[in-house]
Amino acid sequence: MPLDAELIVIDDGSSHSVNRQLARRVTGDVHFLLRCNNIFEIRAYNRAIAASRGEYIALLQDDDLYVNEEWWRRALELMEDDPSIGVCGGMSGMSILPPDNVQVEADPLAHKRRYPDRFDDDGLYTWPGIVKLRVWPGSAMGSPKYVDVINRAPMLLRRSTYDAIGPFDEEFAPFQADDADFCLRAWKAGWRVVLYDSQVRDHAFEGGMRQVGSDQVSMQSYRNHLLLYERHGDFIDQGGCRSLLGEASDSVMKP
Repeated sequence: MPLDAELIVIDDGSSHSVNRQLARRVTGDVHFLLRCNNIFEIRAYNRAIAASRGEYIALLQDDDLYVNEEWWRRALELMEDDPSIGVCGGMSGMSILPPDNVQVEADPLAHKRRYPDRFDDDGLYTWPGIVKLRVWPGSAMGSPKYVDVINRAPMLLRRSTYDAIGPFDEEFAPFQADDADFCLRAWKAGWRVVLYDSQVRDHAFEGGMRQVGSDQVSMQSYRNHLLLYERHGDFIDQGGCRSLLGEASDSVMKP
């Protein structure tokens, strides 16, 4: 970690023994432990960012597995080279497409039984009537790529972008699609969103929202993606960032 970087660890309501272990490890002059007592994930991020003072904000989650510090070094290089980049993500990026036109059931679980979601081999995620995404893994990026949205972690934000468009929208709390909303707001405000290879190859996929059960995750996804399309439907229908970038949408690197 660079000497001028702050480290803020969010302890979101663990046992006292875990809290004590974290306190013993977060010992640097610019290290902080923020205990949130099971506050919603999105609200915890906003509070941690409000407590920070950096020009750039690097976000990780507890299930991000990376092999070295290239995840932040590479993103920082990209953002310093191109002041128009407001958000960099290193795990996966997505184009948001208009969802399949089907009648949306009022009950999220009934809707999922009638219209199951699926992830095709070519990277297309579809939940009819709710959301459609073209997904690229960061590890597949030979060069960085402009995308509509990136998932939150690892994620590097420009402080001026965050200050200009506002924090993660807590109406999406406790989880899901707030990062997509943030990225679309960034595009609409004139910033660019980039997917790069951070060398994060995997997630632990344990804990967090997965502890609430698959039904609750489905209900939250249903609710939040409907809200996302309500907020940004016109931009998505126009082609998202591709409508802004034209041929440049394939890469941030010049041929």
